[in-house]
Amino acid sequence: MDKKTGENNPNVYFGLTDHPLDVDASAFFSLFTILRKMRRKKASCVLQITFKEQISNSFIFDARGFDVYKIRDLDFEFAHNYKITNKTPYKDLLLQIDMLKDDSYRLRLTGETSVPENETPMIVGDIRDPRIKAGFTELEECYVLTTEKITLEIYKEDFCIQVYDKAGNLITETGGKTKNEFPTTMDSLPLGFAKDKKHPETYSVESFVLYPGERIYGLGEGFGPLDKTGKASVPPKWSFGTWMSRISYFSRKEVLETAVKLRKMKIPCDVIHIDTGWFEKDWQCDWEFDKERFPDPEGMFRKAGEMGFRLSLWQAPYVMDETKLYKEAKKKKVLAKNHAPFNFQKETQDIVRRILNLRYKLIPYIYSESHIAASAGLPLLHSGQ
Repeated sequence: MDKKTGENNPNVYFGLTDHPLDVDASAFFSLFTILRKMRRKKASCVLQITFKEQISNSFIFDARGFDVYKIRDLDFEFAHNYKITNKTPYKDLLLQIDMLKDDSYRLRLTGETSVPENETPMIVGDIRDPRIKAGFTELEECYVLTTEKITLEIYKEDFCIQVYDKAGNLITETGGKTKNEFPTTMDSLPLGFAKDKKHPETYSVESFVLYPGERIYGLGEGFGPLDKTGKASVPPKWSFGTWMSRISYFSRKEVLETAVKLRKMKIPCDVIHIDTGWFEKDWQCDWEFDKERFPDPEGMFRKAGEMGFRLSLWQAPYVMDETKLYKEAKKKKVLAKNHAPFNFQKETQDIVRRILNLRYKLIPYIYSESHIAASAGLPLLHSGQ
């Protein structure tokens, strides 16, 4: 694994959608939300397996599904760890792996006593090759399934499946625990089933590793040029240049005076970022220029462009509750709601402003004290009598 990944060890960065399993799945930011986040959901995720039987090229395993929301160890580093003892409750599951072709296999998991032969739109027709002969070996730590083209190492404890090609190169890893730059979040679960207490559905969950440069095509849609890993085009050349920014420019006059001064002083600059002050009220993003301080915004962009500048605007990807847009969206019932990770209501904005104002007041004092300490060889922080 280490040879494969090196310094690019795969990590997942948390992000929220409106899916029930994503609600309250963000990282633990407060002790007051830990219990709610850990108790709202429950799961039966495979962490241990035992070989049961082989039927032709199908391999069936007894699996133990644990509630990873309850047994997660908070002592971790970049991955989830789970505390399991002889008394830890679990649910009996059945795992079946069908070796369909030399380079293809099918994985099924159920909470029943047998794996149903259900039809699935994920498979078009019967692709099984009756000529293949899958090999099976049991090692101390894992079971090994082999064909002419791939090898599956299926781990008994801390379950995961590592898939290798004929040359022994690791292709991917599936089913295992989260490897996460923010391991206090629960945005990825081991193979199993999960449920949110506020929704009636039980969801199947699975995880797999994508390495840098790898891509996924399809996901059920018609094949086309779209790469599902989100490969983007190269940004325009000017975006890699020097940006001039402050928090914030508060008027058209201030922006254009800055542009003229930069050119007069021959300071290289490609972009002026106006930041939070272009609305009627600072920080309150309503996507409209303040009419008094920023008259004729089109003219401002045009004049800046004539001097070789691009202008950048700070915007918020959410609707603040003090804006006309919020009231309109609320009336039409088109607001998407969640509780994390951002809160930009008035109370939060006031707190942030007070902190920023305090910081600006302290900076001159800290600089002065630092200079005195460096000149006299005294510690910066000391206790008085």
